[in-house]
Formats: sequence, structure tokens, C-alpha cells
Amino acid sequence: MFMHTVARGDVTKLCEQTRNLNAEPEASGEKTLDLVANVLAALEKAPNSVFQRWLERRKNMWALKQIEWKEDASDLKDKAESFYLNLREGRSWKKTHNDRARAYA
Repeated sequence: MFMHTVARGDVTKLCEQTRNLNAEPEASGEKTLDLVANVLAALEKAPNSVFQRWLERRKNMWALKQIEWKEDASDLKDKAESFYLNLREGRSWKKTHNDRARAYA
């Protein structure tokens, strides 16, 4: 929900938010076991087809045990954020709109 309503597709904002949320339990010695799955679910809401293809390839590699992510998803967030920033700097990151009228306007 955060990715769609607050971050509005900004992967950097999503990653910052998850880092901040994860810092509190870690400080008290607690662990979150479903963070990778939650980060993946949020990243799937990013409004960019190039990013989605990149993410799908990573998810498939993870499912096939070709790559492994840390429990805190820090490596996943770092790579996703880096790819996102590269797309933005290359002006390949475009927001899509659900409403065709707004898109054509």
C-alpha cells in the first residue's frame, strides 16, 4: 500500500521506509522473517515495465536458488534502488496512469 499511495512508485522512498521500519525491531534484537516477501510485494507495485521485467528475472532466480537474499532484504533493496536510479537518470522511468484520459492529456 505504501508504494502506491505514499511513495507513488519511488523505489528509493520504499527502501528508506522499510529500512526505517526494520531498524526498530533489529535494535531490540527481534527479526522479521517475511521481509523479503513483503519487499517483493511492494516492489511489484512499481509503475515501470522495465523495472518489472528486471524484478521478475530476480524473483525467478531466487525461486530457483540461483541467488539468495539476506533476511533483512538489504541486498534486494540495494539492487532494486540502484536499478531504479539508473532508470531515472537515463530518463527511462515513466509513471503510468490508470486513467487513459489523464495519460493523453
